[in-house]
Amino acid sequence: MLDLKIDPLKIAQEIEEFIRREVEGAGKDGAVVGLSGGVDSALVATLATRALGRDRVWGLLMPERDTDPASVGYAKGLAKGLRIRYEIVKLTAALKRLGVYRLVPSPFFLPRTIQERFVKRRQEALAHALGEKPFAASLKGSREKELNTGVAFLRAKTRLRMLVLYLYAEARNLLVLGTSNRTEWSVGLFAKYGDGAADLMPILHLYKTQVKELASYLRVPAEITQRVPNPDLAPGLSDEFIIGLPYPLLDKILLLLEGGLAAEEIVNSLGVEEKKVQYVRQLMEFSNHMRRPPASLLEGFRDEQRTRG
Repeated sequence: MLDLKIDPLKIAQEIEEFIRREVEGAGKDGAVVGLSGGVDSALVATLATRALGRDRVWGLLMPERDTDPASVGYAKGLAKGLRIRYEIVKLTAALKRLGVYRLVPSPFFLPRTIQERFVKRRQEALAHALGEKPFAASLKGSREKELNTGVAFLRAKTRLRMLVLYLYAEARNLLVLGTSNRTEWSVGLFAKYGDGAADLMPILHLYKTQVKELASYLRVPAEITQRVPNPDLAPGLSDEFIIGLPYPLLDKILLLLEGGLAAEEIVNSLGVEEKKVQYVRQLMEFSNHMRRPPASLLEGFRDEQRTRG
């Protein structure tokens, strides 16, 4: 039976060797990681520091208007604990100039707890109007204006973060380390050319629960590993709220689906409702386009050239 157990020492050594090999092979002087205060970026920064040494790893903190203040504190604490260099680049002014904050209403002037309730209520109302979870609708495409402007609002932030990371990296001869994990990648919980872009993706083969296990093994601070996972793009939007499933269950369903088991077998194995298994399968299918390179006629053109030749 497939399971999510890992050998954390072996996995850590493999990732560290991978980072060293790729950085050296690319002729770079080190790597930069966007530090969000979450477990994924904390783990990647920790592994990079172990692989390259603290003098060859840079951390970038990129807060903006809607960032949870606690995230900045956790990210700074991690960088100081690892003794890596870090910088804070505030994105609020740029996002404002681009008109991103005008896309969706936000009570940003109210206490954060009220903001969180406001955002969640709007998401629940949107789900009712759509007849499905907004996340699934966004992956397959929709003509619902509120959904589309909301998606643009969220993804613009992650793409600006990536622009800043590459600006920083290329000016210093560094590689950009991505922080996406296998769970996010499989269901489409990322922005194409945003957090889905990087030079290396060191933990892309690890499910979220495995990321947490490895982070705990490497002594990433407990206040980070135990945080509620969230993209920190809008108050109240945690990963599990967006997806609609808890990570431990989602990871088990993904593992078995990717292992080739039929829905009925997964239902019997996990004792879960079939509609949840089918929902995860749909997320995987709906997000296929996000994992593919841009569509083009290049391959057909090459085939035609070879035929003529």
